[in-house]
Amino acid sequence: MSEGADYETVDYKGQKLSILRDPFTKAPLIIRGIESNLLEIKNFSKLSREEITYTGPIVVNKYKSLLLIEPDQLKLKGAEKISDTWYVSYWQTFQGVILYESSLGFSIDSHGRIKSLAPYSIQRFKRR
Repeated sequence: MSEGADYETVDYKGQKLSILRDPFTKAPLIIRGIESNLLEIKNFSKLSREEITYTGPIVVNKYKSLLLIEPDQLKLKGAEKISDTWYVSYWQTFQGVILYESSLGFSIDSHGRIKSLAPYSIQRFKRR
């Protein structure tokens, strides 16, 4: 895979990732697996729409030290199946309040593979 100059390659818990970061905040804008998927969901074809919506917290839990958010900070924004691919998005919340223009999105292909994450303007808030 050819990476642009703005992408960095990191080793994250034994997995090679390609990350595009915001030039000012250094927050990840796109996270992709290199030669591997970020997550592969088993028995994907048997999952219901409701079960698909639980994938966000699973993904965030796996990559939370990169994203700097917790799985319970997600609120489902939408899950739509187009052709054989699911497009899933979540709002980020803080103390139950949706943060304006802060979201996480990804797609799940027909084999249950999540190849990239797009954390849009994810905010880093510390809990007390």
